[in-house]
Amino acid sequence: APSGVHKNRDLEDSEVGAGVMLMENHIPFLMLDETMDLSPYQLLILPDCVRIDEALRVKIDAFLAGGGKLLSSGESGLDPDGKGFVYDIGADYTGLSPNDVEYVVVGDTIADNLVRTPFLVYESGVATQVTDGEVLAEAWKPYFNRTYGQFCSHRNTPFEGDAGWPSVIRKGNVIHIAQPI
Repeated sequence: APSGVHKNRDLEDSEVGAGVMLMENHIPFLMLDETMDLSPYQLLILPDCVRIDEALRVKIDAFLAGGGKLLSSGESGLDPDGKGFVYDIGADYTGLSPNDVEYVVVGDTIADNLVRTPFLVYESGVATQVTDGEVLAEAWKPYFNRTYGQFCSHRNTPFEGDAGWPSVIRKGNVIHIAQPI
């Protein structure tokens, strides 16, 4: 789209969900698109499925260099082809999770006032291998993925243990949540 012209598209469910969470917590926010200036803001949230092309990468790099903070989740932050993260999250992208659901276990750094037992996320996210990021929460896997041939009596399969990658990771001013939120 020409500079200053906004693309005509519907909001993604994840964008609406992020807006609802912010409103419910009385946090002022604006919905931005890739044509808008990021510099006036302190935090940029990329919910669940925002792929980053070269033009947006340049804007985000400048935003981070200016002291801005970035929170992304799910596949947000991946390049347009879904091959890897375009900014440094402190981990390398290894692919989509093979699990149908996942659990999150928070670490000591963020555990204050949070449940310490594994809690269910109804979708799986991305798998990563930590390089130099700080792991804030671990991803846990179910005993098995539910299918017509293999299921249990509950809506979800209980957790087995560590999935082998983080759920929440931080590096500098960047936090990435592996699962869609």
